[in-house]
Amino acid sequence: MGFQSLNKWVLSSLFFYNSVQFCPKSFAQENTKVLPQGISDIRVISIVGTEVSETYTPKGLRTPLMSPLNFVISPKQIASSQNDFKLLYESLNRFQRGLGDALFQTEVRGKGSLNFQRWYGLYERSLTSRWSVGFMFPIIGYESHLSVDVSHNTSNLESVKSRVQNTPLEKGIETFEGRLPTSTQILSTLFTDRGYVLPTSKKITGFGDLEIGTKYQYAKFEDIICSFLLGLRLPTASHIADPGNLLDRSTGDGQFDTVSQFVTSFAANAHLTFATSLKLTVQFPDTNRMPVPLSGDPRLPNLKDPRCWDDVRRDLGDIFESEISSSYKFWGDQLSSYLAYQYALQSKDLFKGNKSYLDYAALSKNTPNQAHRLEVGFGFSTVPAVINKKFSLPIDIRIAYNSMLRGKNSPNIAYTRLDMVLYF
Repeated sequence: MGFQSLNKWVLSSLFFYNSVQFCPKSFAQENTKVLPQGISDIRVISIVGTEVSETYTPKGLRTPLMSPLNFVISPKQIASSQNDFKLLYESLNRFQRGLGDALFQTEVRGKGSLNFQRWYGLYERSLTSRWSVGFMFPIIGYESHLSVDVSHNTSNLESVKSRVQNTPLEKGIETFEGRLPTSTQILSTLFTDRGYVLPTSKKITGFGDLEIGTKYQYAKFEDIICSFLLGLRLPTASHIADPGNLLDRSTGDGQFDTVSQFVTSFAANAHLTFATSLKLTVQFPDTNRMPVPLSGDPRLPNLKDPRCWDDVRRDLGDIFESEISSSYKFWGDQLSSYLAYQYALQSKDLFKGNKSYLDYAALSKNTPNQAHRLEVGFGFSTVPAVINKKFSLPIDIRIAYNSMLRGKNSPNIAYTRLDMVLYF
């Protein structure tokens, strides 16, 4: 059903902008380390995503990202919103069952692209040989383009006319044939009549949610290092999405989060190291005024209808992430390579309110998600040369490529990441 398909796309695209999680450090092994006492580092991270064209369904199948925007609107749905056509539609169905439904079909086709960029600035300072503190601030960028085309399939029109030949309905069909709903009328029914701007393109850049945190190295042996990280994410986003623009997204999720992470590394020899990471993000509930679909209405919430607005208790799903990685250093420890497998699982978003006629459950549909990812990277460090007094500027430069292996309710995203670190 067309309106249900559109609503599904809107809800799934909402998820796209909140589903890409990134670890501040490149891989698990690095998170076990604590800087020497009194040393600080400044890190700049740039993440550039490839154009997103596919998403994973709840069953884990890949499908075009815009496929929910390819749907058919039936004459019954047109009649529900256009009174001048409703009379003809009902009269045809009374004359012969299903005749009005066979009159024509309206086909909607959507095409577009989604892109994202993120930049992070991090500062970390070691207070002791095992304890450090720091903060991270992100800059979030999104760019989306979308066009929606509408056409009518009238291949059955002559057949329907022949069945009502020499009746007043034949004249009604001829009159209607010259007044088929235009693309503008159809798009108005879907969007503008319900308070939305027509989705075309949108570019967003703004500050994200600030994170402050600490790291403690609670165990260190000859070959094994274990650390614990704890962070608090603050709702500091500078851009809040306009509900009337379906392509608009906030640059943060709008509530407090806590992030806890256990990391362990094992040095197999002087060059090869393995590491594991377990990370949990707990998202605290909050209350937001937002539009909610009416129960039994498959269309988008009508922003012009006060009944569709409510102060909704929102509890976004907690996120569990894990990683297994290996790294290999060579050329005097100045060059390194690493490979990491990453798994992420987010539980269901929950929405609650006090209006019995609103469908709060629709907001939760298809929000549980999971992703399996693979990351490969290479690094260059001048730190060994600085220690050997052959160079004066201690820096690290790393580049990585991260690709989706499979997932559920997740966009098929790949991205390139560049880390630049200065120690002082």
